[in-house]
Amino acid sequence: MGIFPYKTKKSFGVILETWTPSRKTQKLEPSNYPTYNLNEHMTYEQAKDISRDYNKAERLKKQKEATLTLEIQSNSYLNDKSLPKLLVQEFENELTKEYKGNEERLETILQHWLACKKLLNRTKMDYTEFFDKRFTIFEYYGKEYHTVKNKKKKAYSKKPWSADYIKRITKMLNKWGSFCARRRGTFFEPIPKIGIRFNQIAEARRTIPEIREPATPLNWDDLNNLKTKFENEKLKHQWNWLFIGLFYGLRPSEIENLKKSNQPNKKEKFYKIEYDSINKINVLFIYQNKLKNLPENRRWKIIPVFEPEQVEALKLIQSGEFKKPLNKTLKRLFEIDGIGAYSPRKGMTDLFLSRNYQLEDIATFLGHSSIETTWRHYKNKFAYKLPEKTERHLKAVPGEK
Repeated sequence: MGIFPYKTKKSFGVILETWTPSRKTQKLEPSNYPTYNLNEHMTYEQAKDISRDYNKAERLKKQKEATLTLEIQSNSYLNDKSLPKLLVQEFENELTKEYKGNEERLETILQHWLACKKLLNRTKMDYTEFFDKRFTIFEYYGKEYHTVKNKKKKAYSKKPWSADYIKRITKMLNKWGSFCARRRGTFFEPIPKIGIRFNQIAEARRTIPEIREPATPLNWDDLNNLKTKFENEKLKHQWNWLFIGLFYGLRPSEIENLKKSNQPNKKEKFYKIEYDSINKINVLFIYQNKLKNLPENRRWKIIPVFEPEQVEALKLIQSGEFKKPLNKTLKRLFEIDGIGAYSPRKGMTDLFLSRNYQLEDIATFLGHSSIETTWRHYKNKFAYKLPEKTERHLKAVPGEK
């Protein structure tokens, strides 16, 4: 809805535009001018200014109404009859007691529970129906819709859960079902494991164009061999960016934040360097702004500056001589499928394992709360390391020459 004045020979006229139920325009009668703070004695410029302020206020009003509607829809699961509020509160209290002392794990569990509540609200499924309708849950995938802005239209696409995430959600649903059965004294038949359908779901997800495959780990030898090529194409700063990411295992956003911290007028710092007097090395502290669920003092991850390449990378961080490369540039130079901005972080695990670092320490450098994450998603299953060669002395066996 809006008002749009136009010039006339004597003064001005006004067009009223409405969008309910469809777009419609009509000439506004002078008798209705006072409704929109206009009058016939105004000049065209005055009417134009007032109409601009009126249209702006209407847009803000519509935005607030849309935001409120989304909030109501997002929290609608709290009013669902299948999820009584008191029972939900008791269940969440039980989860808090179960994971007391492990705040990071509790945060993850509560996120899984939130996804379960939304799923149950949308499917209108009671815990007594979990076993019979288990295929509905598997095929549901937690379909969510997101918009992709185009020049003329908005395209809608589905973003399904991964098979691994469905396993976690299934586990949480069984926990909720058994809790309700205990409280109400009824029988509960849990959802069985995904089993053979795991591979089917995983394969179906890989065929969706919008789902990106995991980044290919960056190999240090490949990066080092291409250093001259980067320099010849005047892309030295882009090579430095990859170099920093590989030897510190940083997320792309964390590398970008390093440059922000070097700005003189920037109060917020995303990294700091402290000296370890016992081991006589510098220690790099990286702020993980991704971990919004943790207190700020627990978002820092620690990386010792021990390798010679890390010392060089630290100098580049302090100088600010690095720039994020474009994915099409990486694809052209490396000629390896899946190489992207996340590849340096994915390559750190195998690089440091080859230098005899423990997987537990590498998980700490990457900022993972669980070593399982590092092993399952960051260890290259096609890479291996041979044991160090040692001299073996053959002993003569009696009866042999």
